[in-house]
Amino acid sequence: MATLVSTTQQQLGLLFDAVAAADKAIARCFAVRAEAVDRARRFSAAQAGSIPLSLQSRWSREEIAQRELSSELAATLRIPERTAETLLAES
Repeated sequence: MATLVSTTQQQLGLLFDAVAAADKAIARCFAVRAEAVDRARRFSAAQAGSIPLSLQSRWSREEIAQRELSSELAATLRIPERTAETLLAES
């Protein structure tokens, strides 16, 4: 009976090892995504000065760039725009 429990515990341990490995892979992917989001944010901010403004524009160039970035990110990731804004702030 002890051998059966020991084998069961080993099998369960291997399954948990697989879960831990998957979690590490997911964390690496989130880190890569965060870096890519930050690069997009920095690029957008650098290009904001070239956005044409009309006399009726209610927003600054920086705000236009930020809104465009968050809406494009939301569409790309198929997430709500507010979630994209949070992702940009955290990246």
